[in-house]
Amino acid sequence: MIRKIDLKPFDKFRELPLYVFYKAKVNKYFLTAKVLGGYVINLAELHLAELENSNGEYMAQVIFKSYTNHGEKMIETKSRVDGLECQFIAVMNAMINAGIIFDTVTPCHFLDLLNALGARYQADNPDILNYSVMSQMCH
Repeated sequence: MIRKIDLKPFDKFRELPLYVFYKAKVNKYFLTAKVLGGYVINLAELHLAELENSNGEYMAQVIFKSYTNHGEKMIETKSRVDGLECQFIAVMNAMINAGIIFDTVTPCHFLDLLNALGARYQADNPDILNYSVMSQMCH
């Protein structure tokens, strides 16, 4: 699913607009990995909010925080998409803007994209014993 990872360096913090917090709940997802020595490192962080706009369509707003396969913080990107498959497209756009290059991908659950990133990192770094996606629901 992921052909290449060429992350851009960290430049600045990105946040969701304040109105998103008033109109929608923001869910946070963390891709973490356990490495040799028992340490846990971050591989990615995703903040996702889905809200209904004035014409009744849903819009997804995403912040994607990228890390290298050694846990070093890299670029944070932002994406906003409305319409069909908005969560998938918004997450994929944010990951592409960070420097993740995908092979052809059919629409899937956005967590599958994070799991594919974890699998790619594990293939690139033999010190990664396992990885998992954790979620934190914010209300």
